[in-house]
Amino acid sequence: MQPSSLAQVLTQVISDMLARNRSYFGAGGPGYYGVEVDNLSSDRAEFDMHFTFRSGIRYCCVQHGCHLPLYGSSKNYAGWFKQVRERLKAAGIENLPPMTIRRLHVVVEKGAMSDGLQHEPCPHESRLEHDLGPFHESEVAGEESSRP
Repeated sequence: MQPSSLAQVLTQVISDMLARNRSYFGAGGPGYYGVEVDNLSSDRAEFDMHFTFRSGIRYCCVQHGCHLPLYGSSKNYAGWFKQVRERLKAAGIENLPPMTIRRLHVVVEKGAMSDGLQHEPCPHESRLEHDLGPFHESEVAGEESSRP
């Protein structure tokens, strides 16, 4: 499989996982978040991911970790990587090396809405962007295998 095809499958897998998220007010579903995987390495192990809070859509907050469990120690995201790998296997993609998200690029589009103090939606007046990472699946596997 070519890296660009794998990037498309990874984008779909992650989008489908995120489509299961539901806010306390019931929002969510397919297309709720913007997701794109790109810059896949030739060995298919490393990639960049763009995660977007979209204009005109209400979110409980715009903290990536509330919506996507990529934060803190690798213990926080072990299950996420496992789920990605299981869904890739279901799509017929196996034997990939341990994955690394080199860069998680988070975008809050101008007009995306997040809850204010009284849970009233407040639109963001400007575009916000920041980068996080890397996130290594191999650290997750290493921690699990070192347990007695």
